[in-house]
Amino acid sequence: MKIRISIVCIFLLISVNTAFAQTTAVLVKKKSPTRATIFSTVLPGLGQAYNHNYWKIPIIYAGFGGIGYGLYFYQNYYTEFRSIYNKYRNDHALTDAIPETIRGRDDYTLSDVREERNFARRWRDICIIGGSAWYLLNILDAYVYANLFDFDVSDDLSLHLAPTVMPTAYTRLTPGLSLSFSF
Repeated sequence: MKIRISIVCIFLLISVNTAFAQTTAVLVKKKSPTRATIFSTVLPGLGQAYNHNYWKIPIIYAGFGGIGYGLYFYQNYYTEFRSIYNKYRNDHALTDAIPETIRGRDDYTLSDVREERNFARRWRDICIIGGSAWYLLNILDAYVYANLFDFDVSDDLSLHLAPTVMPTAYTRLTPGLSLSFSF
């Protein structure tokens, strides 16, 4: 009989705790990091739209536009100096001066043209690497923000300082202060 009463009391206590433990909470849909990553991989900025970071989309496309313009400019620059260098290296191997005006200058030598060609190729390659890095940063941003979407950033932070008694190696108990940070 005592066992039945204690079982009934335990069930009553559990049911009371669960009944009063329920509070009204705002349900926030979790964002899937995998889905955000796939969206940003397929179309840059789509993962940011999925995460409701609409303000980042123009920044992403402005970066791609700037890198694309740099790539276009340095590719044309490289192509021009490569064709001039190849033309005069093959036809005029004995002379170092180039008689035609190139980009407003008429005092280019063959070594100057080679240096300009190498300069344009280097910056074109840097633009390709920068575009790839920008693309990967776009994907990484969508992934990280989807992981941190439901992270609590409320102002409910508290620091509690309380007296405490701590055990040590040499004495049994020592008075001290306990500092606890709750969030």
